[in-house]
Amino acid sequence: MPLNRRQLVQSLAVAPLAATPVRLFAAATPNAPPQLRPAIAAIAAYAEVHRRTMGVPGMTIGLTAPGLPSYPLHLGFTDFSRSRRVSADTLFQVGSISKLMTATMVHQLAAEGKLSLDGDVRSMLPGAAWPDGPKISLQQLLDHVSGLPGDAPLFPADGKLWLAYQPGVHWLYSNTGYALLGLIVERAERAPLANVLHRRLFAPLGMARTRGSILSADRALFAQGYEPARREDVYITGDPLSPASWTDVTEGAGSVASTADDMARLLRSILGAATGKGGLGLDPANAAAFTSHDVATVGGPSHGIIGGMRYGNGLMHVADAAKRPYFHHTGGMPSFTSSFHLDAASGVGAFASVPLGYPANYRPRLLTMFAVQALTAAAAGTKLPDPPSLATPRVKGADYVGTYTGPAGSLTFADPPAGLSVTRNGQTVPMIQEDGDLYAARLPTLAAWPIEFVRKDKKVVAINHGPNTYVRSGASYPVPASDPALALLAGRFQNDSAWNIIVTVAERGGKLWLGGNEELTLTGNLQYRTGEAWSSPRIRFADLIDGRPQTLIIDGSRLERRDI
Repeated sequence: MPLNRRQLVQSLAVAPLAATPVRLFAAATPNAPPQLRPAIAAIAAYAEVHRRTMGVPGMTIGLTAPGLPSYPLHLGFTDFSRSRRVSADTLFQVGSISKLMTATMVHQLAAEGKLSLDGDVRSMLPGAAWPDGPKISLQQLLDHVSGLPGDAPLFPADGKLWLAYQPGVHWLYSNTGYALLGLIVERAERAPLANVLHRRLFAPLGMARTRGSILSADRALFAQGYEPARREDVYITGDPLSPASWTDVTEGAGSVASTADDMARLLRSILGAATGKGGLGLDPANAAAFTSHDVATVGGPSHGIIGGMRYGNGLMHVADAAKRPYFHHTGGMPSFTSSFHLDAASGVGAFASVPLGYPANYRPRLLTMFAVQALTAAAAGTKLPDPPSLATPRVKGADYVGTYTGPAGSLTFADPPAGLSVTRNGQTVPMIQEDGDLYAARLPTLAAWPIEFVRKDKKVVAINHGPNTYVRSGASYPVPASDPALALLAGRFQNDSAWNIIVTVAERGGKLWLGGNEELTLTGNLQYRTGEAWSSPRIRFADLIDGRPQTLIIDGSRLERRDI
């Protein structure tokens, strides 16, 4: 349910920080055209709701509209010490929005005859761990239809990369593919990707503060990023945050750091490219081809976009409920998340970045969509839209009510007016719906695994929670027996990469479950997958001691057993 402006002010009034919204955001608009000032004030107020809801110290927003080439909004501070405010100079990591810029470099080089969009990538980067099999074109890498895995290292622990499907048959978002694209650009230009980006894109567009690589030498210029304090638990909005560690990033999948003003400049260049004026360092014909090209993502994950999308050249092509089209992309890093929307018809765009890492499962896409819609309405002289609510919906779950008993005790669910709750050992907390019958609860004894309700003939009969099954009082549900040999494979695995990946595996009812709720399918000796073979990570248990694996290899990355 959307918030109206009265509710927006009320939500800010009870938020934990002390700024007065009316004063704060009225002061943010004096240099804007009078017609756009109410929209900018509403955008700033809604951004403050996002900032406080997610519990971060600051954020940045870049707006562009006809008559308003660039309008940055900087909220809060660069860290919780509140010693330095977010400013025009503060850098934020844009994450996968970098893919658009890497794709731009590829198309610039193709327009100059230095690369061929239809050429086989093996000839463009000899020495890479390319898989055997059919040709993979450069354009297929750009569109995520190459068949390469999503997040494998460039040189996997198991040897070569592999094709999860025949190129062009499916769509699977591939960071691996864009990391390879960055290397192809470097080889063609005989220079680091960051240097190529600066010379070919940032300098011509006047993006003076933008960096093409994320390096510790520039760390003092960045906002401090944050991540969930308890990475092993299911994250619920409002859980404690901790400062995220720093990591240098130079690969083409997500190496760019920028500011609100510079990102507004980039959005204006995309707009020029999409409206026949040329942009992104491309002439009008090549720029129009770059922004209009897309492929269907049917048969693959929609990357979190409600209603699905099409994709091409680092641009998501999405639509709102009224089927109005937008260019879009998001980015998630270990310590930042970002989003932009661009309405080519109205010439309005918005970028936002928040110092909160991808494990929190948040992107500011609702904020950037609202910003574009509000500015578009203001420019047209129509009523501003109401911003979408960020409040956790109260779950009504009468069919879940009851007591469930299992090997670890009992759980009791109630459905009072405040919403579905669970009680265990005298402690009661609300239930947070993740998806369908999948829930989470902020209770120490429950937080490590999702809570999944099991139905038989549409009626809830049991709960699965990690390795345990709880049967509803009065229900008939024979619990499958455990497999002791399989149970030895279960555990918690982690690596010390920048992404600090934590993978948990449970054994329940004679099967293995990734994260407690995704069934693992055996594909070979100690080898498994989830879901469809073409879209699933490859999982292998290795280095067994007394039947218990000390290593988990997932898509070619090694994780160590670290049980707690």
